[in-house]
Amino acid sequence: PRVGDVEVQGTVGYNWYAAPGAELERVGVEFKSNNFFDHDGFWDGDGPYEWEVEAWPSLTFRGRRTIRTIVRLGGFDIRPEDYSNYQVQTAPGDTVPLGPVPDLTNMWGLAVFPNIRVNDQVQLNGQLFYRVLPIFAEAARGFEIRTSPGVQLRASDALNIDLSHTWARLWRRRDDSEFSTVNLSRVRVQYQFGRAVFARVIGQYDLEHRTALQHPVTGQPLLVDGVLRGPRERGNFQTQALLSYEPSPGTVFFLGYSRLMDGPYGYDLGDKDALRDGFFVKLSYLLRR
Repeated sequence: PRVGDVEVQGTVGYNWYAAPGAELERVGVEFKSNNFFDHDGFWDGDGPYEWEVEAWPSLTFRGRRTIRTIVRLGGFDIRPEDYSNYQVQTAPGDTVPLGPVPDLTNMWGLAVFPNIRVNDQVQLNGQLFYRVLPIFAEAARGFEIRTSPGVQLRASDALNIDLSHTWARLWRRRDDSEFSTVNLSRVRVQYQFGRAVFARVIGQYDLEHRTALQHPVTGQPLLVDGVLRGPRERGNFQTQALLSYEPSPGTVFFLGYSRLMDGPYGYDLGDKDALRDGFFVKLSYLLRR
């Protein structure tokens, strides 16, 4: 959440279209800029504390096959007030405030988004990122590689299945040590019983290894609110089931169930404990004359 900020965005783009029947149907490019200002500083004429400019070239081929890419350059100013509760452990039992740390400049990034329709039943998609970005937990410069392959299966006219897996690793640019590794596995199954009724089930694992927090320049241990932040692991599992009945536009009935589980790193549900269960219902009826 960004409280007390001003955000300024801008986008401009252009598309070139080929003649009907061409293998390459469209070539496009967009240029985007996104900037965040301190609210009071914005009205006083100060510059942004976070900014980025991006170019989004894209190719669209016959048969709904597309390739989009992103080339990005940005910067991020570390604001001392955001880290006022951080301390540095200089020796066992001795701490000092975090103090000033370097701002992050020349944060470049490259991303590729392929989308390939194999046939009417199978579609492949994914994301691939190589980028420099802030490690907010340490006020440090990091480098991330992230890959997210996915497949959409239309098993029948009624049954659709989406499968995806995201793997992301973040390194500290200071010494190339690993900061964190995340694995996010997701499955979504939807069955259409008829025009008005469908059921959907989603399951998602969120697994993370993260090392102890370190000073962005010296590598000394960091404390937050006086507590030394050591390594941690996360092994969450979330599931949601939904039954939907929509006999006409504006009239709908939802009945759903969700569960959040937490435990050690891994896929064994027997090792995880339920943190939260919930039922939700929505009923909407459109009155017509």
